[in-house]
Amino acid sequence: LIPALEVALRDFAFILGNNQCPSWLVMKFSSAKLLHSAQSAPSNTPYYSHANEFVVHNLRNFHLFFRPNDKYRKPRGHPTEGKVVEQLVEKQPYEDLLREAHTILGNLKVVDAGVARGEESNREPPTSKRSEKADDETVISCSLMQVHIHLEAPLLYHEKKTIEMALSSDPKTKLKRPESRVDFIFKTPAYINYGGWADRQRGELMEQLKPYDYRHMPLYIIKQGEYHYAEYLDINFTFDRGAKLCINFERDLPLEEYLGPKVYYGEGKSSNRANRKRIPGSLDLVLGDKTRLKVRQGNLCWNDTGTVTTARITSRKCSWKVNGFPHKDIIQDAQLELELIMRYPRQWNANYVWDVN
Repeated sequence: LIPALEVALRDFAFILGNNQCPSWLVMKFSSAKLLHSAQSAPSNTPYYSHANEFVVHNLRNFHLFFRPNDKYRKPRGHPTEGKVVEQLVEKQPYEDLLREAHTILGNLKVVDAGVARGEESNREPPTSKRSEKADDETVISCSLMQVHIHLEAPLLYHEKKTIEMALSSDPKTKLKRPESRVDFIFKTPAYINYGGWADRQRGELMEQLKPYDYRHMPLYIIKQGEYHYAEYLDINFTFDRGAKLCINFERDLPLEEYLGPKVYYGEGKSSNRANRKRIPGSLDLVLGDKTRLKVRQGNLCWNDTGTVTTARITSRKCSWKVNGFPHKDIIQDAQLELELIMRYPRQWNANYVWDVN
């Protein structure tokens, strides 16, 4: 263990991705101070061995964004595009489906439809449209923030008494779970930008880092030799000076502008042969000071119901505006209380249930 560590960071950038992704996910900031400490658990605390504390102070000019990857070349096509997996689900037993899915998915990144048939092709693969864009796509930016990470290391079940305490249903005698918590504190107004490209890039990065394996979620069983893991990961966001969430979209050019006022009101015939253009728009949600977002992610799967992740946001003096439409202001000076309950089943092909309150 390292009892204490202090590191000063300047002009730091962390890049996530590879040449299989059309974009890199980049996190950068101009300066910050990282503090780490490790403390052993008190003698009367039998549910974890030690706690790690990571604190990032005075994190300035933070930017999280996608940068186009110039070396990325989009494949010409995958042999599994379409409804191959759906057909396998209908025609084959479940175990045969798993074997076939692993065979197919293992070749997704290297098999080309033309080459698989023995055809040679000198045609250069088409370049991704995103790599042709010069602008970086910002996801989150803030000029001053702080990060606090608290992780308690779990212990092994090696005594019968410890296992009995973990299995106990009595709150007074039940063995408490270790705590895992991450706190993000935004000291200045934060800007959050989200569009269709953001979710697509998240999916592409996850495919490279943690590909979906089409397997059931493993059950957690309290037994000898198993770890006493934390049941939840708590992620807290605090916006001291508020935040602005911008959701980008595109819409068709209004008919009045496309056809002209006379044609639009039935006073003439249209001579416009050009394609109808699409114009950018955005849905802007402005959150007030002291806005809090609390996310609790379930880590342990106890039964077939799977895990539950909850998210709760509380904010005052919110406004909701739409850019790109004549009537822009939808809601002003409102109080927002939103709860999202996300249920992830143990079976990989079962339905996900999300409740929004």
